[in-house]
Amino acid sequence: MTGQMQNTSTQIPKTSKSQTTLQDIEATNLPKHIYIETTNMCNISCKICPRTYFPLESKRSLTLKEFQHITNQFKQLETVFLHGVGEPLLNAELVKMIIHLKSQNSYVAINSNGTLLDRVWSESLIKSRLDELRISIDAATPQTYNKVRNCGQLDKIIDNVKTLNDMKNEAKLNTPRISLWFVGMKETIHELPSLLQIAHNIGASEVYLQRLIYFGKGLAIEDQSLQMGSKAEISEYENILKRCEELSLKLNLEFRASGNKLPSQSLKMPNPKSNAWKECKRPWISTYITVHGNVLPCCFPPFTVNQFKDCILGNVFEEDFKHIWQGSDYMKFRNNFLNNNPPNSCINCGNLWSL
Repeated sequence: MTGQMQNTSTQIPKTSKSQTTLQDIEATNLPKHIYIETTNMCNISCKICPRTYFPLESKRSLTLKEFQHITNQFKQLETVFLHGVGEPLLNAELVKMIIHLKSQNSYVAINSNGTLLDRVWSESLIKSRLDELRISIDAATPQTYNKVRNCGQLDKIIDNVKTLNDMKNEAKLNTPRISLWFVGMKETIHELPSLLQIAHNIGASEVYLQRLIYFGKGLAIEDQSLQMGSKAEISEYENILKRCEELSLKLNLEFRASGNKLPSQSLKMPNPKSNAWKECKRPWISTYITVHGNVLPCCFPPFTVNQFKDCILGNVFEEDFKHIWQGSDYMKFRNNFLNNNPPNSCINCGNLWSL
């Protein structure tokens, strides 16, 4: 499981004044960037993951046949993320799924907690031509990692990633590109500079800082959010991020934040009146499909547990995705964005957490 969902910035063409709604332009074109949840099972119980506290769907993994049924409904898939609420390496058919997508020239990425990434998995992922491997590591010491992840295997994870990188280099290959993803919390932020050094040592090329998405359980609580710190705390966090920026240049690492935010913007205090969610373009250019085939507008609904069912826009095992994409529920969802009336699950996007 990612622990906290990962996202990337997205763009959409601007509309002219003569065009009434964005969906009029985009809904005729199927998305080329999608998330497919290959499993919703996980081998650890993170204290910042909704899966630990709110099982939204029954446990299962996608079969290769089901996976192909989904992907064959899209004319062209430029980018596919094979992760969601679960640990992808628990799906025994994952490599076959990657190979299927690579045969169609898709860019394929997975996120993993790294605990299962032994030499067999590493060799298989390298041979599959996986483009990107994202590893969720929210601490630089075993003690802090265990507090967040309920898992005492940080040293093993670090060794696993380094081994994969060594194997990749021995094969003289550039993929999969390795990145580390760090959820910024009061509990963990002081270890971020050390994580950059770890990233450099094990061959990761990028480190991403993510805002904490809090839902009131475990460590996913408002008080852990960096944005909710005192002035003195915010100043301290700013200094930490400045050190990280300087260190990343020294180590030749990319230091970024998820979504549209710079690392320093992760400390910006929320402004509920800013309507920051309006910058989101996902309802027009991407989609998220759960292991049960339920279609969601993006990867955040599992974290807004009270609104999860309201965000289900259809099911790909019951009707063609094209019908769902162009259907009344998806259209209504998009119109709510345009009419300044977003779903409750979207209001805090871009403000309390990253777009």
